[in-house]
Amino acid sequence: MTGEHWSNDDTKAWSMASVAVGALVGGLLGLVYGESIVHKACAQSDASNLCGLIPSSFVPGYVLIGAVIGALAATVAVFLFMSRKA
Repeated sequence: MTGEHWSNDDTKAWSMASVAVGALVGGLLGLVYGESIVHKACAQSDASNLCGLIPSSFVPGYVLIGAVIGALAATVAVFLFMSRKA
């Protein structure tokens, strides 16, 4: 970073960092949401031993969706921030 202007390398570094952090946060939130669905299915009084079998198969999908949404949101936020600084 030189002076008050962002260089192209700084923009790339911030965008890559934002994608990584956004994917991590979004993935963790997707995991928490997926586990809460499994917990909710098994918390019912009439739940069988296989209560979480079907909902648990969707947990990786929730993690993936959360990671993608988090990465996109973080990237958009960084680009908006960078455009104001330029």
